[in-house]
Amino acid sequence: MQDLRAAVLDSDAKPLAEVCAVEPRFAAAIDRCLRRDASERFASADELREAFDQLGAARRHSSHATENPYQGLQAFQARDRAFFFGRDGAVRELVERLRSEPFTLIVGDSGVGKSSLARAGVIPAVEEGALGEGWKAATLVPSRHPVAALAAALSPHLGGDEGEVARQIVRDPAEVPRALRQKVGGAGGFLLFIDQLEEIITQSDPSEAADFCRALGWMWSAGPSLRVVATVRGDFLTRLAPLPGMAEQIGRALYLLRPLSREGIREAVIGPAASLGVRFESEDLIRMLVESTATAEGGLPLLQFALAELWSARDREAATIRTSALEAMGGVAGALARHADSVLNGLRPDQRDQARRIFLELVTSDRTRARRSETELTASDPTAKATLDGLVRGRLLVAHDANDGAAVDIAHEALIRDWPALRRWLDDTVDQRAVRDRVSRAVVEWERLGFEREALWRGPQLAEAARLDLEELPPRERRFLEASHKAQRRARLTRRLAIVAVPVVLALVGGGIWLDTRAELRAKVDARLETGRAALEASRHSASALDQARKQAFALFDAREIEAAERTWSRVLDLRTQVAQDYASATRELETAFSLDGSRSDVRSLFGDMLLERAYVAEDAGRLLERDELVQRLALFDDGGARRRRWSAPATLAIGCSPEASVEVHRYLSDGRGRLRLEQVRSFSGSAQVQDLEPGSYLVVFRAKGRAQVAAPLRLARGERLALDVQLPPAESVPEGYVYVPPGRFLFGSAASEEQRRSFYKTVPIHARTTDGYLIARHETTFADWIAFLEALPPKERAKRLPRVARVGFTGALELKQGPDGKWRLSVQPTSRNLSAREGEVIAYPSRKTAASQDWLNFPVSGVAADDARAYAAWLSRTGRVPNARLCDEVEWERAARGADERQFPHGDALDPEDANIDQTYGKEPLAFGPDTVGLHPASRSPFGVDDMAGNVWEWTASALVPGETVVRGGSFYHDQNSSHSENREVPEASIRDLTVGLRVCASVLR
Repeated sequence: MQDLRAAVLDSDAKPLAEVCAVEPRFAAAIDRCLRRDASERFASADELREAFDQLGAARRHSSHATENPYQGLQAFQARDRAFFFGRDGAVRELVERLRSEPFTLIVGDSGVGKSSLARAGVIPAVEEGALGEGWKAATLVPSRHPVAALAAALSPHLGGDEGEVARQIVRDPAEVPRALRQKVGGAGGFLLFIDQLEEIITQSDPSEAADFCRALGWMWSAGPSLRVVATVRGDFLTRLAPLPGMAEQIGRALYLLRPLSREGIREAVIGPAASLGVRFESEDLIRMLVESTATAEGGLPLLQFALAELWSARDREAATIRTSALEAMGGVAGALARHADSVLNGLRPDQRDQARRIFLELVTSDRTRARRSETELTASDPTAKATLDGLVRGRLLVAHDANDGAAVDIAHEALIRDWPALRRWLDDTVDQRAVRDRVSRAVVEWERLGFEREALWRGPQLAEAARLDLEELPPRERRFLEASHKAQRRARLTRRLAIVAVPVVLALVGGGIWLDTRAELRAKVDARLETGRAALEASRHSASALDQARKQAFALFDAREIEAAERTWSRVLDLRTQVAQDYASATRELETAFSLDGSRSDVRSLFGDMLLERAYVAEDAGRLLERDELVQRLALFDDGGARRRRWSAPATLAIGCSPEASVEVHRYLSDGRGRLRLEQVRSFSGSAQVQDLEPGSYLVVFRAKGRAQVAAPLRLARGERLALDVQLPPAESVPEGYVYVPPGRFLFGSAASEEQRRSFYKTVPIHARTTDGYLIARHETTFADWIAFLEALPPKERAKRLPRVARVGFTGALELKQGPDGKWRLSVQPTSRNLSAREGEVIAYPSRKTAASQDWLNFPVSGVAADDARAYAAWLSRTGRVPNARLCDEVEWERAARGADERQFPHGDALDPEDANIDQTYGKEPLAFGPDTVGLHPASRSPFGVDDMAGNVWEWTASALVPGETVVRGGSFYHDQNSSHSENREVPEASIRDLTVGLRVCASVLR
């Protein structure tokens, strides 16, 4: 009986699906009802009923099942809802948001399942009455002509001609939602879904993209009967902000879609097959599929492709999917590449060349998908048409019906990311991608203007295009460049003839006709130049106002006047949009002037000035791809190179120290994988002026006999002259286990999107701040440290300061007790199993393969409240162990974590599972969660030599934003890498005692 009781209390019930063959969603619901932890069960009977209602809805759709329940590289559609598993919670959350929010923007990485969630989850739920009866939905993908795509989606519901609806969208966008409301009537509503919103950046003409966004603004402002949902890749989020109305909406609309959990992946694997009575051969096969997906970036498309292939190769007699089939196709990761290679190898040699050209046309310079018409890709060439048909049959490309014939795009971005052949083709042409995109945009403008000669390229533009192979370009782009070359040749010939013919012309007609033509051209250029100069002055005025507003906002943030600061920052975002629009206007005028006469030095000079200014603005706004493209274009208009010298002006660093020390200057360089490595630039003794330093991040290290070693990270701007004078403290003044952080500046806050900054990181916009010198502990305070503190306290105070957690925090339970023999025992329960050890014994994690047994005395102490942390620091100071010890304030904490630059983690911009103790470090196994001994993960050591500032346990700090408030920083073993971002801050109750929250001590330095 005791064994039975222990089994019930110490372990979860076996999953129902392992006991009998039942529908997976039903099994998951029953399993959740039987969880031992009450917080993991359904919160109420209503929630359980809703889960069963959704199960019934899925069954009702099973009659629409396709032959293969897995979708390969295609997104799930409404008809596939019966086979769409793993996202029930996200569907509920999004439907709930739609009740109150007019616009929802689903943001996530490529391959995370954004499109399927909306198409097979949200839209069917809405159409079945989740928001009320009578709701209808329309879907669109913007492609190159978003206004036309919007008109095509809305016209069936408006009952009008697509062309007329498109004209209405541009002419009077406010009328469109009014007409929709009238059609819907009072009893229903209308949901507009926009998939792949990033295409308005990567493919659309900017003016049409602006018209499209203005129309959306009227849609989501039209009242509760109209709702808009869109998906966008996370790396394009900040580039949406300059578009009309987007900056104001993105913050409120953001819904961050995280990768599927292992439980969700398991449902996605077994659910569709089980729905049709097919099982997997073994639990090991299921686990193999789940793990390969959970550990791969954007792994869902690869999983779905592999599952679709496995379904086709299933044992039909036994209704079983076998391990041998997965092994035959090269596993999950190899299935897609192997299939794509086989399709390519099945083509004739001449068709393979055509396939390469077609794929390159279907990928933008941002490495996203681009939709092209069949005519553009084939130009009526029978070989190209046969190649295209073969790629569609091979499921590498997808053909869509469009108004102007068939349109084609790549089946999924997973091919761009995971097919080595395509990646190699793209890498080989990386220098040409941006130029090809500009040619494509120029073609659209040329056609829009009726093939006017003024829209053709000239001079430097054609020189830039010379790197392109005309044979690999689509017919429209090829015709444009051929026409441009022809026009340039004609212009040269005209000039030569003019030189020869001028005397004759002057003799015959007095030169009037020729001079009139030149004068007319000059007048046109002068007019455009004057308008462009005025627009550029307006841009500069807006940029100056932006700079002043930004400084004002940062000053308010630093003064802790947060509400006023956020209001001012909202004005900064509005001004950013205004500046971008003003510079776009100046660009159009000056490009037209240049196209009329590219030889005029005043045109070229003003154009070069504008490009340089736009590059500075793009950099300040964090639009780095735009910045790099502008700098690349600058080379064509920077006669003499003065502007490029300004852009790359070296910095000078004047270094002094007291007393004299040996000095090493290192520069941080990226290794291409998100990590930063150090490269030594100079070494010397004493003082020196180091010149010709490239702008960037540096680390200066000082060493002197009898003095503490000091590291001084710094960030140099282009052309900056910075003085660094460091006082090295005596070695005995720095307690053991502490480092000295000298006075200096660094970047504080977040450069993430506004929604992430405000809602997730809860911090301020990134900007420069300074600190005085201070001391900080290399490691988090350990249980050994805390026990020394406890043993020095009177019994009553000791009982008050004992670490303890009674399952009321983020997770877990903890108790530290002293036995009758004076020995201490730690009992800790990170998840479902209690782990216990006395002094001299180790804590053993049952599910870990590495670091399984550790000395718990060197664990970071946790289960202490903010007041306990302050009491410990006061004791250190009072006893002289660490004079002037105190809690770190979070500005000091963040500087110690990041150094001087905008890195996201202490060692760079990527945090791999083995770099720190986070949720993925030990495979997210429940019985592997728990703290590690301090200093076990030196890979994430900070520039100052401080360990565990990412992961392990959160650390109490004093707030820099709200006086008297305490916050926690650094993430923990139970949370993901996003929580471990150096800018991330959480604001729990100061009295909370949690297994994942500890502390690190700082100390003031008396001058």
